[in-house]
Amino acid sequence: MSVEEIFENQFAYFDISVNKDFIGRIVFKLYPNKAPKACSNFFELCKRDTNGYTNTLIHRIIKNFMIQAGDITYGNLDNINEELLGTGGESIYENSSFFEDENFIDAEEFKTKRDDYKQRKMKLVMANHGESNTNKSQFFILTADDSSHLVGKHTVFGEVVKGLEVIRLLENVEVSEETGFPKNLCYISQSGEFVEGMDVPFAKGCNSDILGDIYTEFPFDEFSIGEDDFAQALKVIETIKGSGGALFKQKKYSDATFKYLKSLRYLNEYIPDIDVDKEMHLAYKAMKVTLYLNIALCYINNKNYELGLKFCDYILDNGVGLKPETIAKACYRKSLCLIPKFRYEDALKQLNLGLKHTPEDQNIIKKIEYVESLVEKEKEKQKKTMSRFFE
Repeated sequence: MSVEEIFENQFAYFDISVNKDFIGRIVFKLYPNKAPKACSNFFELCKRDTNGYTNTLIHRIIKNFMIQAGDITYGNLDNINEELLGTGGESIYENSSFFEDENFIDAEEFKTKRDDYKQRKMKLVMANHGESNTNKSQFFILTADDSSHLVGKHTVFGEVVKGLEVIRLLENVEVSEETGFPKNLCYISQSGEFVEGMDVPFAKGCNSDILGDIYTEFPFDEFSIGEDDFAQALKVIETIKGSGGALFKQKKYSDATFKYLKSLRYLNEYIPDIDVDKEMHLAYKAMKVTLYLNIALCYINNKNYELGLKFCDYILDNGVGLKPETIAKACYRKSLCLIPKFRYEDALKQLNLGLKHTPEDQNIIKKIEYVESLVEKEKEKQKKTMSRFFE
């Protein structure tokens, strides 16, 4: 769908927070021609500063099925009623009354077809009170692939056009097994009309399309890759990785990290078993090592040395069959994580291991000399400290 086509329609947005931390924005396209009452109701509640969706809880999450919210009666952050949460709601119509059903679900529309990925949409659906024509303000975002069991029961009045990654993060929040109520505070921190030119921020990722990364944050939402097409998937992985590299060159280390982690998610999703496609399996494994090295370097540049160590160890703990220069690079980067933590002896151990694999590596040689000088300075400092006890 073109930008011009999108903005001929009615759009709304939610900013989502978890435990007071903003995680991202979801954008909805509404269906005013198919469900005028539901859309008018939802749109007005989005735009209200009070008695609307802003600062109301997401009170039910069932992974791979739906995310429910909109209880503006008992789910407002300023006045939460846990006992009645999920039973309330108000409409914009006279006396906040119920309004009738519209545009029931078509079962076939919700069946995922990988050969026609454009049919895959997360739908915006009214949550009624268990009977026909009992709609108020509660709604749910339908994340299920097949929703035929909802046919003839719920009004469909929109779809998600941006922010799938935010929804996937919400789906992974820990919830009560009995009620689906999130154990963390999940809520709509801001809602309103979405107009052309507005951003779609995502705090846990990078939405930049630099160097052609137009792919969804999570691979199971990306339907442009053919099933078991390992070569095509690898090209996508390389594109996302290249996007990370471009951001790294711009010294946008956090954004680069997000891109490399995204690339890694795709890799883990599509890597074939060795007995299915040995050549592709080995190509994927080599790519994984490169991604680990890149992620470690990003964390080092952001001074997140614990996570840097973690990714270096992923490589070194599974170093069988790796090229000597790869092992040396991992050892060198691990030393860069250890030095700021004053673990000089451990850093020297890694550097010497790296030098064993690449004896002519001048970067390692110079770093060994540098760390040895730090060790000597530390010894001198300790001597001076000890000497004071004998004065």
